Amino acid sequence: MKQTNNQEIFKLKVNNEQILKSPFRGDFGGLLMKRSALLFISALASILSFAQPARTEMLERVKNEYEHVSAELVGQGGVDSENKDGRWVDYFTQPFRVKQKTEYPNVYYSYKASLRYRLTGDKWIFHQFTVGGGHFEGLPEPDRNEIIKMIHQDLSKILNQDYNKIVGEVSEFTFPEDPEWYWRKVTYVEFKVKATYSTKYSYTELEKAEHTIRIAMLRDAINSPWNKIDGIVLHEKDKKLGRTKYTEDELKKMPTLAKLADEKLGHDEFNKLPKVPDAPIFASDKQLFYYLHEKFLTESPQAMEAYIFKVLDKSCFEPNSDILVHARVADWINHLVANAAAYKAAYCPTPAVKHYQTGQIEFFDREMRNFVTYTAKQSGNTWKMIDFRFVPANASDFDRLKTNYSNCQAQPDLEVKEVVSYQVGDKVNVQFSNGTFPCTIDKLDPDNSNRYFVKIDTDKSGRGYWMDDTFISKRGGNAGSEQAVNNLGSKITAFKVGDQVEVNTSAGWLKAQVVQNLGVKFKVKFANPQIADMWVTKDLMR
Repeated sequence: MKQTNNQEIFKLKVNNEQILKSPFRGDFGGLLMKRSALLFISALASILSFAQPARTEMLERVKNEYEHVSAELVGQGGVDSENKDGRWVDYFTQPFRVKQKTEYPNVYYSYKASLRYRLTGDKWIFHQFTVGGGHFEGLPEPDRNEIIKMIHQDLSKILNQDYNKIVGEVSEFTFPEDPEWYWRKVTYVEFKVKATYSTKYSYTELEKAEHTIRIAMLRDAINSPWNKIDGIVLHEKDKKLGRTKYTEDELKKMPTLAKLADEKLGHDEFNKLPKVPDAPIFASDKQLFYYLHEKFLTESPQAMEAYIFKVLDKSCFEPNSDILVHARVADWINHLVANAAAYKAAYCPTPAVKHYQTGQIEFFDREMRNFVTYTAKQSGNTWKMIDFRFVPANASDFDRLKTNYSNCQAQPDLEVKEVVSYQVGDKVNVQFSNGTFPCTIDKLDPDNSNRYFVKIDTDKSGRGYWMDDTFISKRGGNAGSEQAVNNLGSKITAFKVGDQVEVNTSAGWLKAQVVQNLGVKFKVKFANPQIADMWVTKDLMR
C-alpha cells in the first residue's frame, strides 16, 4: 500500500528540469530533498483539497444501510492508496459504529466497520462498506463466584503455558477494577482476572509475579449455565515481584502444578488396579521374563498392568516419583494392556526362544512369524524390567493361533547355578565319564572363560585335558575316586556317534544325530537341513 502518488509526480518534475545531469552531487542531494518535501506536501495537499465526502452524507448513508438504534462516525477518516493493475488509486476511509437491536430484551449489538470512497477525477465516489465486527452490550456479567469456581476446576486451561512451570501455591483469583467484559456472542464472553504465583524462570531461579489472564467462557444458550472455560496468560501485563535463587538440584526437586496433578491422577489410576502380590526375588533375568510371560497369559489386562508395576526398574519412573512413568514406558504398558487378548492368543505357555542375551529375550509366537522382546537390567539382588516390544496379531488370526501347539517347548530350566571361575593352580574336582578325579587348573582358555586345561593330580604322565566348567567343581571333602589312570586313556563318553538326540538350542529342543565325539564335546547334525552342524557339550543333549 502507498500513501499517495507523490513520488511519480516528483520524478516527472525532476526529469523535466534535468537535475540528474548536474555535476554537483552534493547540491543535487540537497536540492532533491528540498524538492521532495515540497512536492510531497504539495501533492498531499492537492489530494486532500478535493472535497471530502460530507460527514452528514456519510452518516446518512450508514443509517440507510443498517438497521440501528443509533449510528455515529468514528474519528476523521483518512486517505490511502492501492496499486490496481499497475496504477495507483486513492481511497478515503471513514470508520463508523451502529448500535442494533437484538432478539433479546435490552441487549444490543454494537457493530463497527467503515465506508470507503474512491477518488475519480476530482471527486470522491462511494466505493463500498468494509466488513466489520462487533460485540453485544447489555448482557449481565456472569456471577463472579461461579467464575472463580470454574477456574479452580480446570487450572490447566486457565494458566495455559504456565501450568508446567508454576511452583508452589497460586493466590486467589481477583478481578481488576475494569475486567473489560467483551461479548463476542451472547454465549461467549471474554474478560480479565489476576493471580499471583511463582514460575521456574531458569535452572536456578523462581520468579514471582502478579499475572493478568484473559478468560473466555462459553455456554450453549443465553439462559444456559456456563459449561466451558479457557484462558491465556498475558505476560506483557505481568507485575514483577522478584526472583529467588536456588541450586539446580533444589529447583529440580520442586514439583510444578502439572507434576502434582499428574501424580494425583497417577495415584488415583494406580489405586484402581487389582491388588497383586509383590514380585519374588529373581536370581536371573530369565526368571523375570518367564514370570511376566506367565502373568500375561493368565491374568486380566488390569492385573497385567499391576504386575508390571511390581517389576519396573526405577529408571522407568519420572524423577522423584514412584507412580509416574516416562512417556515411552507408558506407551508400551498401554499398548500391551490394550492388546492383551492378542498376546494370549499368539504365544505358547513355553514359547520357542528366537534370541537370548543377558538382559534380553525374544519369544517366537506359535507360528514362529512374529516375536515379543523383553528387556531387563539387574538391580541389587534381583532383576527389573526396562522395556517391552510387542507386535499384536490380528483378531482374525486368534482362533488359528490358539490351536497351534507345534512350536511350543518343554518347560525351561530356570535354576540359577552359582557362577564360579578358577585360576591357574586351583585344586578342583573334575568329572570324567569314568569317575571324578582330583585335578589342578593348569591353563586358562583366553578365548573362552568357561574352559580350562586340567591335569589329574595322580597321573604322573603329566597329560592334561581341556574341560568345560560344567564338569569342574571346587575341591571339598572327598577328592574324588582314584581309579586307574589307564582308564583315562579312553574317551569320556556320554553319547556315541550315531545316537539320535535332542539338542537344547535358542529355538528350543531340536532333533539331531551325533556325528563326531571328541570326549567333552560332540558334533551334531540337525534333522532340519537348514540348521548348520554344531559342537555341543553333553549337558545340552538328551
